[in-house]
Amino acid sequence: ASQLQSEQYVDGHIFMGAVVGPSELTRTTSQATYEEAGLGPNDVSLVHVHDAFPIEELMYYELMGFCGDG
Repeated sequence: ASQLQSEQYVDGHIFMGAVVGPSELTRTTSQATYEEAGLGPNDVSLVHVHDAFPIEELMYYELMGFCGDG
């Protein structure tokens, strides 16, 4: 993530206080990665996602483009 986005400031990158849900940085870096690789979420056959809260793992799937929001 830092390699792809280190040149620009991403809103929400620096968190103050409690954070509810994953950062939109995941969506931004996923899209940039797909573009750089010339691939998309449909080209990914396996992904390992971990977060301390199970609901956030599902939110990461959305942010990485593996399913629609909601």
